[in-house]
Amino acid sequence: MARTALRHQVAAGLRALREQAGVTREEAATVIRASVQTVGHIETARSLPNGLQLEKLLAHYGVPERIPHYLELRERARNSVDWWQGKAAAVPAYRALFFGGEATAERVEAWDPMQVPELARTPEYAAALLRATEPDLAAEEVERRVDLLVCRQREVLDGDVATVSLLFGEAALRWPVGTPEVMAAQAEYLVELAARPGFELWVLPLDAGRRGISLPFTVLSFPHLDGSGEETGAVYVETLVDGHYYGRGDQVDRYRAAFEGVRAAAIAVGDDPEFVRGAVGGG
Repeated sequence: MARTALRHQVAAGLRALREQAGVTREEAATVIRASVQTVGHIETARSLPNGLQLEKLLAHYGVPERIPHYLELRERARNSVDWWQGKAAAVPAYRALFFGGEATAERVEAWDPMQVPELARTPEYAAALLRATEPDLAAEEVERRVDLLVCRQREVLDGDVATVSLLFGEAALRWPVGTPEVMAAQAEYLVELAARPGFELWVLPLDAGRRGISLPFTVLSFPHLDGSGEETGAVYVETLVDGHYYGRGDQVDRYRAAFEGVRAAAIAVGDDPEFVRGAVGGG
């Protein structure tokens, strides 16, 4: 289980409950006899509240029934480790929260219009793509990043994520990455993945026209995040230099709608594996 993501679940949940209750940070600080800065650190995951602070805050927010849930979540955050521990040098700081959230989500939905999504890449495809897009990378760095990706895939695909749904454009298959052998092996791997339980792969045909948005994004869904039984989520969008998270309900809903709009016109790889093989082969 990912420590970083669990700490942020505690932080985000407490912040949301405080805001819903109409309580200011100053008032929350008075309740736990601490500074406003301490409350800020709790709500930004810089530190975890102790058990007594949790109980007092949740009671003041009018949700004492959620105390057991948060106490359990806090203990999990204290006792867990991030799966990339020992490989931190290969993880950009802005990706740490995303990696943690991805591993703890119940559903992961990703869209990439031009490339095979990261969770479905073979090591050979991933290495060839890195060499093509970042030609100045040293061979050792390419190897380190590919190794990190393989570990990440294992954590997500063989972990507790119930559903992984990946959506990509046909251009990802027709745009050569590496040798023809690399592309052929990538196509076969996509077909193999599509047959796995809980794994969905969709490809948007070129003749479906432009749909959705042009930037890749990932939607993470977390059921029962705060013990209320309501599903919450987050969206991750990455640029060349940074990563951006969106967690408001209306923001997540817009990205979910964009994902569903593209998927409605897409082909399920499991239903038509020859489409994938043919696109890679130039058919």
